[in-house]
Amino acid sequence: MDEVLFLLHYCLKRSGNDEQAQSLFQQLQKNYPESKYASQLIPGKKPDLDKPAKSNPVSVEYENIYELFIEGDFEQAVARKKKADSLYGSNYWTPQLLYIEAIYHIRQREDGIAMNALHSIINKYPDHVLSERSRQLISVLGRRKEIEEELGKLPNPDDSGMVVQTPAATQVTPPVVSSNAPALNQPNLPKQGQDSLIAKRPVLDTVKKAPALNVPVNATYSHREDQPHYVMLILYKVDKVWGNETNSAFTRYNREKPANRNLANTLIELDQDTKLLLIGTFENASLAVQYLTETRPLAPSRIVPWLTPSKYSFSLISSSNLELLKQKKAVGEYQMYIQGIYQGKF
Repeated sequence: MDEVLFLLHYCLKRSGNDEQAQSLFQQLQKNYPESKYASQLIPGKKPDLDKPAKSNPVSVEYENIYELFIEGDFEQAVARKKKADSLYGSNYWTPQLLYIEAIYHIRQREDGIAMNALHSIINKYPDHVLSERSRQLISVLGRRKEIEEELGKLPNPDDSGMVVQTPAATQVTPPVVSSNAPALNQPNLPKQGQDSLIAKRPVLDTVKKAPALNVPVNATYSHREDQPHYVMLILYKVDKVWGNETNSAFTRYNREKPANRNLANTLIELDQDTKLLLIGTFENASLAVQYLTETRPLAPSRIVPWLTPSKYSFSLISSSNLELLKQKKAVGEYQMYIQGIYQGKF
């Protein structure tokens, strides 16, 4: 029983439920004071489960299930989660896993399963940012039929070509750093020209493969501060469903801030495992760095909370270096190059 209390304490601490975790800690100290598990929770001692990837195979399995969902292997993800849940219940669920599972079932029109996952987020993680998103999705799902009927009356947008979020004006306005946290991103509410999670229309592939360009592969990157730049979000092994969701999330974020409303997004596929979300353009590197510095800390908690930090990284790139990167397709090499210039920025 002491091990069970220890594992539950660990799960609650990881999910941010400090009050419940403290209650279990007190039970463990009171009822099993001599237990090795109780001693590991004494301040100053490091729990064995601080690194679940090495010491907790159950946590590893649920992390792998999350990866399968994000990478688009939905059939295997659903099967493995069903098996894991039958063995371990809900103790190892995370809000990110439940949210992407809900989105998958919404797209499969399995609203009941999706609702259960969304309610689990609200009940288990009431203070998590995904709890509010879950409430909004539940509200939208309750109006699915009404929304689909309205969407059916709208003309289909032109799906051809790479999707680019068109800015309202051509003049680029420098982003302004603000200390005020942005408003919570709303879910993809159905509007003309927008994809909706609950629309009857099939999911469109808005990711275009980067075209082959006539650039020598032995060319080297060059840095000019005065050139137009993009802020670049690099997505690692992320299915097109989540690439599109990430694109939409940054579009919503930019629209909430007047200084960013002129920014456009472009999502391209660099190779089989890597997608690039380009945000810009900015008139020069300094303005791109300013936007990146402001936005990067908000990504995991406000903009794309369903993505774990291992699935993306920030960078910036000039138009000329972008063409070379498309040809080389070596994003790691480029990251080493740009980080050497902007040490400590990202």
